[in-house]
Amino acid sequence: MKYQTKCLVFSTINSHWQLTGNTLATDKFIRLTSDSQSRVGGLWSTIPVVYPDWEIQVQFKVHGENKNIFADGFAIWYVKTPLKIGPVFGYEDPFSGLGIILDTYANKYSHTVIFDENRKNEF
Repeated sequence: MKYQTKCLVFSTINSHWQLTGNTLATDKFIRLTSDSQSRVGGLWSTIPVVYPDWEIQVQFKVHGENKNIFADGFAIWYVKTPLKIGPVFGYEDPFSGLGIILDTYANKYSHTVIFDENRKNEF
């Protein structure tokens, strides 16, 4: 007898993830928010990273039903205190840690902003 394993994107059984906001998780995909304005969603690991060296691989798709994307964007957070909901792409301001922010909204200006912990550097 041959067994096939099913690769699940997300399972609530013995999960080490906390969903916040408008997030929807199925066995096929995770949707952080619906295609509507003013929505916030998140997926947080409940297990701290204790390794001095680590990497993350993410596959994502930003899309909607309409031609226009209503989203401002999304972020990947590696922070000291998780699950703090706020105005900076779903996280609190100020924050302590690393935020990789992918802005999908066509603002009238375009530049890279890098802040240190004192929010002093802008490029």
